[in-house]
Amino acid sequence: MIQVDNVDYKLDLYGQITENDLKIFQDIIEKELETKGNNHPPRREPFQKPSDDKSIMERLGCTEACYLCGALCWGSRDHHENVDETKIHHSSHQSAGLACVTNDTDELVATPCHNRTDDTNMWYFNKNESTKRSFAKVQDFSDWKFDDPHCMHVFNDLMCWFFDKLHKDLAKSRNLKPASYDDLKKNGCLSLNYNDIISTLKTKIGE
Repeated sequence: MIQVDNVDYKLDLYGQITENDLKIFQDIIEKELETKGNNHPPRREPFQKPSDDKSIMERLGCTEACYLCGALCWGSRDHHENVDETKIHHSSHQSAGLACVTNDTDELVATPCHNRTDDTNMWYFNKNESTKRSFAKVQDFSDWKFDDPHCMHVFNDLMCWFFDKLHKDLAKSRNLKPASYDDLKKNGCLSLNYNDIISTLKTKIGE
């Protein structure tokens, strides 16, 4: 359990996963990503019974993705049906560009949700006008945690490393522009060493 503000979040990093489990996870996730990619805006509800195997369902956990950055929720399966604070989705938010979010010049954005200020103008749901982040969090995304201390930062560097390695290919595949050097630098996506990141993660997970 990880506890934040006296709220327990279930996080199992030690489960034994077989090769067959991983194949099932991969197939389910790829199928869902393809489905969501064909919906505008993407569906916001969790998977609908992706497996009849109870153990698979429990290990899969919550599969709701943040609409603003694409990061998967870290909650347990069906936690959104809880009646207390644990029903709210929580995640290690990632560079929004990994979900192909761009700025007004079509550059992929390196900023993760928790680095945005409340006065940021947000564009989503194909709205004709922008919405201030402070209002969007309450009006349209009240079922998500975006700010400290509920955001989990343990994987920040890893997601930044991924974005730095992938943003040029992502931009090319979607006919967009790569993230700017300044944006990458501002959000800590440069000069990251994969081996150092993994070593740090192993230490933190083992705590």
